[in-house]
Amino acid sequence: MVGLLKAKIFISPIGEILLVADSMGLHILSFLSRNKLESQIHQLEKRFGEAVSLESNSILEMIEEELTKYFTKGLTQFKTPFHVVGTPFQKKVWEDLIKIPFGETKSYFDQAVAFGNPKAFRAVANANGRNRLAVIIPCHRVINKNGNLGGYQEGVERKRWLLDHENLTRSLLT
Repeated sequence: MVGLLKAKIFISPIGEILLVADSMGLHILSFLSRNKLESQIHQLEKRFGEAVSLESNSILEMIEEELTKYFTKGLTQFKTPFHVVGTPFQKKVWEDLIKIPFGETKSYFDQAVAFGNPKAFRAVANANGRNRLAVIIPCHRVINKNGNLGGYQEGVERKRWLLDHENLTRSLLT
């Protein structure tokens, strides 16, 4: 498994994004300013038994192309393969996030209700916060029940920007 983990920096309109992938899929897509990013990288390196190397592969090239299209108003759904590591509950929450249509939002409460436990909205929010694939697993599309933005591991300003960007893109495409 030597040399499988590759990384690149993608420059987006709202900050630098670290992309980490092996030859089968993306493992991390996170803004460099994210808390605990270094810890996530170390966990990945430990799981693979190797260090991440700064070079490209076909998965990184694919996600770079898709991110470029996303940020320039031409892409509403990602096709880059990815890997997720989490509990069954976290994976269920992340699968639900992918189903939220581009340019729309859902509340943490609505997610919890969909899972059959309205009181689990904090657990849902926690699972969203552990998402390592910002933008492509769109946790930015989840807001508070009262319509306020709520938190976002990548920064609330970025969450607002992403939501505004998707609303504008959706209006241009329809």
